[in-house]
Amino acid sequence: MERYAFPDAVRATLEGLQQPLAVYQFLDKQVLTLLVSDGFCKLLKYADREQAVWDMDHDMYKDTHPDDRKRVIEEGVRFAKGDGEYDAVFRTRAGVDSDYRVIHAHGKHVFTETGTRIAYVWYMDEGLYIEGNESAGTWMNQELNSVLHQESILRAVNYDALTGLPNLGYFFKL
Repeated sequence: MERYAFPDAVRATLEGLQQPLAVYQFLDKQVLTLLVSDGFCKLLKYADREQAVWDMDHDMYKDTHPDDRKRVIEEGVRFAKGDGEYDAVFRTRAGVDSDYRVIHAHGKHVFTETGTRIAYVWYMDEGLYIEGNESAGTWMNQELNSVLHQESILRAVNYDALTGLPNLGYFFKL
């Protein structure tokens, strides 16, 4: 199977969208970025669309908060294999000097006229992430703080804080 190529008119329309959108194809056990919209570039502060595509192809989670990275990667792998829809909430930043923002990504697989399966993923900016204050920010921010707090407790029970390796509690759970 080859990398899917959109007809020029369709590509221009999708790339011109102000909604943050990326289209991916899972090919040879890797995710390839077929295109990103103007809204995607604006959300993640890319002046150059080609740089955005390159970053997505080489490390799409590079700016994702370290505490969210593993969870979002696992959700992405599950989705890339064709298992249901993609639904992930995570913190990311547009460049190293910016603050984290809460992003809600939702994706769906579709089949092209040639039978190629591609994935459309829409990104929604839920606002600035406000660390440590569960009563501040948007509803999404409050929910994310709550989930992260619960994950931290589970991580502390099952993994060594210094090494990150499973501890005795984890083995008892198994």
